[in-house]
Amino acid sequence: PVNAVYYKDDGDQYRPHCDGECHGGGYRRGRRIATSLTYCLVGDKGGYTSFDRAGLKVVPKRRMMLFFGYKINGDPPAMDNGQTEHSGCPLREGRKWIATMWYREGR
Repeated sequence: PVNAVYYKDDGDQYRPHCDGECHGGGYRRGRRIATSLTYCLVGDKGGYTSFDRAGLKVVPKRRMMLFFGYKINGDPPAMDNGQTEHSGCPLREGRKWIATMWYREGR
């Protein structure tokens, strides 16, 4: 399923979080392994997506999709150690609407 997040007021934000495992734990079949964010509407100011631990800030454009995974292939496979922790920075002007989808592998 696709989930919608709508930011409409000055200061609306999404605090830092991980969509899947972000403590370097072991991979388990059926858990989330990736996320996509589609920016349907972007704010005039603010509302960026920030990956603080990775030192990355994404300045979205309308209709842009951001895709990131948190499964690390190896033997055995593992999960991300926090580099994909992200947040929706405070909106300062305008409106922002994103469609989020999470991906799982197996059941």
